[in-house]
Amino acid sequence: MTTKKEIYLSLANDLIKLGNATVLFPRGGSMKPFIKDGEKIIVRSCAINEVRVADIVVFNAGSSLIAHRVMKVGDAAGAVTLITKGDSAYGLDAPVTAGNFLGRVISVEKGCGVLDLTDRRVERLSRAMLIYSRFMGNFIEIFAPVYLLFKRRRHRIKDYFYAVSYQALYYVFDLWIRSCVK
Repeated sequence: MTTKKEIYLSLANDLIKLGNATVLFPRGGSMKPFIKDGEKIIVRSCAINEVRVADIVVFNAGSSLIAHRVMKVGDAAGAVTLITKGDSAYGLDAPVTAGNFLGRVISVEKGCGVLDLTDRRVERLSRAMLIYSRFMGNFIEIFAPVYLLFKRRRHRIKDYFYAVSYQALYYVFDLWIRSCVK
């Protein structure tokens, strides 16, 4: 028996592949603060070789659609592959190939307006979010050994430092995003 989710995913796949601008409502917090849980995104089909680093793409991952930022565009055996990661996620996703690539996010509808991802100011913001995303992933890897050292001594310095630095960056980017909304 086909579930509502399977029907929705199949319909979204078909609409995007046909070149239609498609509205999606992503769930989860992996792209915070750029895309928050339940905000409306518009996805348009494009060729995988048109995608650039810092673009947000939508792809199939098993039984769900994922919208994540492109960290690296690679070339494996003559085929373009994308390495993606959520802005607030810790690890990289499996490589995205032309087979599971659907399209690029062209706008995000926030509560206070629309964030047009083709705007030059928003492109600069996307580049900064790319650096932020890389920083947060590296931050965990670098400070994990220090955390384990202090954890044995029952200190919570790493937790505190991580929480304060993450929140500060989160609010700076949230304000920057709001300034780019039309």
